[in-house]
Amino acid sequence: MTYIKILVFLLFFNIILFGSQITINENSQSFEKFEIEFYEDINHNFDINQIQKIQKWQKIKSNFSLSFKEATLWFRFSISNQTNTIQSRTIFLNEPNIDKIDIFTISKNKIEKVLDRGISIYNDQGVVDKSNPRVSIEISPNETKQIYIKTLNDFHNSNDIKVFTEKSLYEYYIIRDSLLFLYFGALGALLLYNLFLYFSLKDNSYILYVLFVFFYGFGHYQIICLYPLDTVSTTTIGYAEGTAHVFWFAFHTLFSIKILNIKEYYPRICKFILYCGYFLLALGFYGLFDPANALHIMNILMLGLPLFILGVAIALYFKKNKLALYYIIAQTLFISSNTIFGLLFAGVLEYNNFTRYVNFVGSLSEIILFSLALAYRTQLIREENEKNHELLNEYSKLSFLGQTMLNISHQSKTPVNSIFNSINHIEVAKKFNDPNLDKIIEKNLSNIKQTALFLKNTALNQLDFYKSNAKKEKINFYDEINFLIKLIENEFSKKSINVILEFDKSLETTIDKNYFLNVLMILFENSYKLFEQRNIKNPFIKIKILISDNNFKLVFEDNAQGAKDDIDKIFSKNYSMNNSTGLGLYLAKEIIKYKLNGTISARNKNNGISFKIEI
Repeated sequence: MTYIKILVFLLFFNIILFGSQITINENSQSFEKFEIEFYEDINHNFDINQIQKIQKWQKIKSNFSLSFKEATLWFRFSISNQTNTIQSRTIFLNEPNIDKIDIFTISKNKIEKVLDRGISIYNDQGVVDKSNPRVSIEISPNETKQIYIKTLNDFHNSNDIKVFTEKSLYEYYIIRDSLLFLYFGALGALLLYNLFLYFSLKDNSYILYVLFVFFYGFGHYQIICLYPLDTVSTTTIGYAEGTAHVFWFAFHTLFSIKILNIKEYYPRICKFILYCGYFLLALGFYGLFDPANALHIMNILMLGLPLFILGVAIALYFKKNKLALYYIIAQTLFISSNTIFGLLFAGVLEYNNFTRYVNFVGSLSEIILFSLALAYRTQLIREENEKNHELLNEYSKLSFLGQTMLNISHQSKTPVNSIFNSINHIEVAKKFNDPNLDKIIEKNLSNIKQTALFLKNTALNQLDFYKSNAKKEKINFYDEINFLIKLIENEFSKKSINVILEFDKSLETTIDKNYFLNVLMILFENSYKLFEQRNIKNPFIKIKILISDNNFKLVFEDNAQGAKDDIDKIFSKNYSMNNSTGLGLYLAKEIIKYKLNGTISARNKNNGISFKIEI
């Protein structure tokens, strides 16, 4: 009876001494979730011999989350082999980023250190190994090995300890790495697609998106430590890689400003968020030298800035901002998933596949939604441009019709007077019974017919100046510009404006004639009004044309004293140099850009202004 009590006491004492044990009963048996014990060495005092004497260990799961602790943490469990053959098992930790880790095995009072490494320690090849900590051990039949794991980490202390066979470890790597490479491959595809759109559309929103996705992907890739980022040449480089998260947050912030168009609605708030983005960029460069502090500061900003921008997006949604809904959904998913992720590493939530990888799902959802928002934004811009083009067409048509009526009015004054005089001659001759009445009637009727025909042709030529279905046609520059000059000849003659054409009379090109002449009409009108307003003596306009290959360059110069303000403003909407509507030069620029596929620029030259049109 006494022996039985002693045996029970020894068994009970052994359980107390080492209460967490897994047992191998089959050759293919692996252990992914089991119970282990944990001790927090606050003062970093204990070595492997001393730690065995500690009695007060806490029982926890092998997938644990212990928040941020400055202490040295010890974990222990035992592996017992109840088979008849030697068993080989790999102790595997799912989180690779541990500053220092030692693994010891104890069997028959013999202590063996089987792993000594961390992200700040060089391996035998002289590089820093950042891959998952793992070590293989062999256990003889009926043998029990005690496993002690000692870790030191400046950041979160959450991990998942597994015990694998060689086959199950290989299968685990295949499944995990395939899913992760698929995930980062999707990020890469989105990155390349939007990079292509950036070069195609030249929209800065796309380059900000590309930079934010790149640094997000790089930062998380190096955390997972997939090849080739599973090793680095120096610990400094290894820590500096972490600053990718700061750059990601910076470009994410700047992208948010752009995609939501915050500046248009809230200029002051936009300026504040912009400064935050610039600060994060500076923090990223600082982090290359002091990554720990840079990441701590970033984490503080992460607590408030994304929520603040989300609040701005909600406000913009109620202001009918069409892109705000995309942003609200994307940012809500991102903040929710990263809140769960943060609570995991704060020790609040249990470590499992959902809490560990939910941030990947939330971030990918956000990135996809942002890409869709960019595509929708591009569509909105295209629709707006098409609408503007339609308005431009209508305005150009109305502008031309108004100019046409004015020109017809100018051109009709003399012919109408001529017709009126001819009628008077006939009436006077008839009243006084002029003996040459028939000849007078014949002569004046002929004059009336010719003048009426001239009026008809003038009106038809003017109305033909704009066609709703205008097409490109071959024109002679000299003939068309002279036609334009004749339309405004009466007004120009009053001011003695001299028009000088310095180009070959035979120069020809194929162009949309109506739009081209409309632009020249605007330039002539602009110069005429300046001549009149500034009372210019000896006014002149000079036109030069040079053709090369399929392009031509036209230079339009006058001596009307040029632009008094910033020359770049003259093509702005509602800007005027001559107290006019301020739409003429703006319209000219729009027509050249969208209808003639060209450019127009201006500069002050020789006491006047010089316009250069390249088509």
